[in-house]
Amino acid sequence: MGTLLNGINGPVIGKVGPVVGYVWKKKAVIRSLANKSNKPLSPLQLQQRARFRLMNYFLNSLKDLLNVSYAHLVENMTGFNKAFSYNVKNAITGNNPDLKIDYSRVMLGRGDLTNVLTATVMPTSEGNLEFSWTDNSGTGSAKSIDQVFVAVYSEEQNNWIYGLNLAARSAGSCAIDTSRMNGKLVQTYIGFIADDRKDVTDTLYTGSVQL
Repeated sequence: MGTLLNGINGPVIGKVGPVVGYVWKKKAVIRSLANKSNKPLSPLQLQQRARFRLMNYFLNSLKDLLNVSYAHLVENMTGFNKAFSYNVKNAITGNNPDLKIDYSRVMLGRGDLTNVLTATVMPTSEGNLEFSWTDNSGTGSAKSIDQVFVAVYSEEQNNWIYGLNLAARSAGSCAIDTSRMNGKLVQTYIGFIADDRKDVTDTLYTGSVQL
């Protein structure tokens, strides 16, 4: 049963006849109920559902980061949804049931901010991963005060570790605690966010590292 919030002029929340109302991103939305179908799914529909399941499994625990790193690209949707859409289209290979994530094509942030050309990633004896890069402030749109973010993924654990604002671009390096992934093979990424958060780099895949 639907509920009128704030009286007769308020938004409808819940099911009313053939429609359902809800509030999304502070906006009142009404949509029609989906019609049930007993028709078997086509191979293309099964493929798409499998791709969605795989990407949701992969990215779900990274929502907080993606809602920041894709925020400047969205309107009326979340950064996570934008990232999900991009990576479903571009970072999955193979066919159902043999779908795989192509880690080198994953983008955890996208934008026009200039990234570093290369970065190295090395495990330390303290259980950290150290990311190092050459400061390229002044190249393109790169600024010394841009803030680095990094992300580390363990396929075996299906777990992410990430850090925002770990250092400025000018610092040339940062470290993140990866001790709970010790002994695992991990995938690594680096990117930068403008200090005012109005732009982001395309993330750079920095390869796999054995911890």
